[in-house]
Amino acid sequence: MIFAFRKESRYHQPLSGKVINTKENRFYFSNDKLIKWIRESGTHAATDSTRSRKGRANT
Repeated sequence: MIFAFRKESRYHQPLSGKVINTKENRFYFSNDKLIKWIRESGTHAATDSTRSRKGRANT
């Protein structure tokens, strides 16, 4: 399993050092497939594997 953490910070002005917004996403991969994605809001995003388990068509 591979875990990837992405943090995106928005600043008030270039080189100001004052962060006004931060987004964090967490991605979990297994066998080259995304198995879990936790959005910046803390909610779980649907992946292809969760869609197929729920009987939805992959788009």
